[in-house]
Amino acid sequence: MNEGDGQSARWLRDRIEIERLVYLYGRGNDVDVAFFDQCMIDEVEVEYPFGKWKGLDAHKRMHQATIPVAFTFTQHYLSNPIIEIDGDTATGHYNVFAAHGMKTPDGQAVVYAGAIYMHDLVRTPKGWRIKRHRCVTTWIDDKGGLMSAVQKAHDSV
Repeated sequence: MNEGDGQSARWLRDRIEIERLVYLYGRGNDVDVAFFDQCMIDEVEVEYPFGKWKGLDAHKRMHQATIPVAFTFTQHYLSNPIIEIDGDTATGHYNVFAAHGMKTPDGQAVVYAGAIYMHDLVRTPKGWRIKRHRCVTTWIDDKGGLMSAVQKAHDSV
């Protein structure tokens, strides 16, 4: 990268901003759905193994109706970003390692899972935002079948 190369500097700024979006998304999962406002467009499309929906408000409602019901806590670790930028659109793929706390008759268990987050992104007047979020689960350590609580919570919404 040449110091005087404005195109390279823009690419680097874009990449940093895009990478930050997945961290904001993770915080939205773990801390507060208000973080989703900072990283997604209003018409966002969301897809998980347990369902699909469209719209930022729908995503926040779905999250609040399922995640706190199924889990006592979640903690998402996001790494290995692969980001491709093409003008005002981009894609991002990230490895996800997540811990999910769940109540059991004996107290609490933690279910660990691995996934890939796949994002289609768009540059907006507010900066880069996620246009489509897709989660593909690659593995799950759930010998007790506890994660079925997420499907049950989703089905009841």
